[in-house]
Amino acid sequence: MNIECGNYILKSDNMNLWVEEMYTTKKGEDASRVVTGYHQDFEHLAESFMMRRMRGSDAESMKQLLADMKSAESDMRHIIKKLAKEVVL
Repeated sequence: MNIECGNYILKSDNMNLWVEEMYTTKKGEDASRVVTGYHQDFEHLAESFMMRRMRGSDAESMKQLLADMKSAESDMRHIIKKLAKEVVL
């Protein structure tokens, strides 16, 4: 599986699922980095995605943390919707 969802790519091999984030390096080159661990099911993949986004937050208030969590949830919902469209087709 190699499904692009905005800045994210949902990937898999025959054993695991993971999410990579696309970014541009300082030299202007396209690159990607893994933003979740490697998981055997979507439930754990989504939990890992949310936890990493929360742990990586630079929030200095609960309001900022909640905004970061809402953004992470929105991104995960976008990935799930994209996956659902791919499966239906």
